[in-house]
Amino acid sequence: MKREFLESLDLGGGAKLPREAVEAIMAEHGKAKQALEGQIGTLARERDEWKGRAENAESITSRLPEGFDPDEYAARQAAGQARFTVSMAGGGDGRMSRDEIMAIRDRGLRRAAIAQNLDLFEKES
Repeated sequence: MKREFLESLDLGGGAKLPREAVEAIMAEHGKAKQALEGQIGTLARERDEWKGRAENAESITSRLPEGFDPDEYAARQAAGQARFTVSMAGGGDGRMSRDEIMAIRDRGLRRAAIAQNLDLFEKES
């Protein structure tokens, strides 16, 4: 809103808005404008954050092998974790394949499984 518009506004019969009224209107307009600019800034930051997340997700999914099935992967990982958990509880011999161990997403469980099956991960001489 422009001050000149309010000062030139004809209220009828040549009457104009008093200077105090123009000042009050401009002050209120300034407050509203400042609040909206703050909201715009917040929304722009949120947009940029979501854009970054989307780009990151796209980067990750572009590296997945062709035909990757996340449900199959999750099932394999859960089966490996379950087998390891049972083995650690004494319900088995603790032997797992290298693929089963690497499918365990929990780092602590994976490290424990590697320690229990260290021969699978030792460097060949």
